[in-house]
Amino acid sequence: MQRFATLKQLNALYITANAGSVTEAAKILHVTQPTVTLQIKQLEEAAGLPLFEKLGRGIVLTEAGRILTQHASRIIAQWHDASQDLEALRTKAQQTLRIGAIQTVEYLLPPLLIAFSEQDPSAKIELRIGQRDEVVKLLRERSVDMIILEDDTVDDEFDYQVFADHPMAFIASPQHALSHDGSFTLKEVVNSGLIVRETGASTRRVVEGIFKSHGTPFQFKSEFSSNVAIKRMVEANLAVGFVSLHACKVEIERHLIVPISSCRLQGWPHPQWCVITEKGAEHRPLARSFVDFLLTEGRAVTESYFGYQSALEQSGEPA
Repeated sequence: MQRFATLKQLNALYITANAGSVTEAAKILHVTQPTVTLQIKQLEEAAGLPLFEKLGRGIVLTEAGRILTQHASRIIAQWHDASQDLEALRTKAQQTLRIGAIQTVEYLLPPLLIAFSEQDPSAKIELRIGQRDEVVKLLRERSVDMIILEDDTVDDEFDYQVFADHPMAFIASPQHALSHDGSFTLKEVVNSGLIVRETGASTRRVVEGIFKSHGTPFQFKSEFSSNVAIKRMVEANLAVGFVSLHACKVEIERHLIVPISSCRLQGWPHPQWCVITEKGAEHRPLARSFVDFLLTEGRAVTESYFGYQSALEQSGEPA
């Protein structure tokens, strides 16, 4: 064969072979008879052999026509299967919510996704966790529909909307002296062996800001890239940590960890969670629905699930 055949030409051959005439094939394909004749002629030119021969008033396949019709049948069936797979992919894309987020969101999102799934049980979720710069890159590349970060400015090309508070605190073991003292200093925190998250983590930026606002040099004993590791060290009464309270729900409820603060630490920051999307982009219906859900119900669902207001009040957190 000297030229490529098109799917339309192969389909015209297959339908004509089964219909027994060009006239009937044209009716089935909802095109004119000359259109079918032209497609078969072009296919014969590509094949380099005649595909039909006249027999009385009708036409029959030549040997080349029979061979090509068999292949055409398989090609058309494969295209049908491919079309179904592509449609399934399109449907999945419409039903999949793609979210990028920093590590702490692993604790924040489950109650929100459960509540949202009750409204839309068909929704599928793809959650990609990474550092702040990594998830911003995902959004910029349109690999996710949205990202969830704190309320710091990301870029003018994005829209970001607050949907919930993000409480953070120093944490200690119930056996630690600072857990019983509502008037400690940052120096005492440092002397207790402060463990913080790595540079770039949201809690790291906040705790650095606390030290800076009080004119105290930022010092720490250890730096972990894991909330779990920090909590285990604190539970063992080996250190004091600074973490998101969303990461400590279970430990606080079991009295393994207590959030602590001090009446001497004024000007305590109040970080908030934001949902960030591409500015001016046409978002898919599922993504729009989830953003609307976060803005209308996110705060209530979060506070109800984590109950962090009472925990902060017990720790003496400044209002």
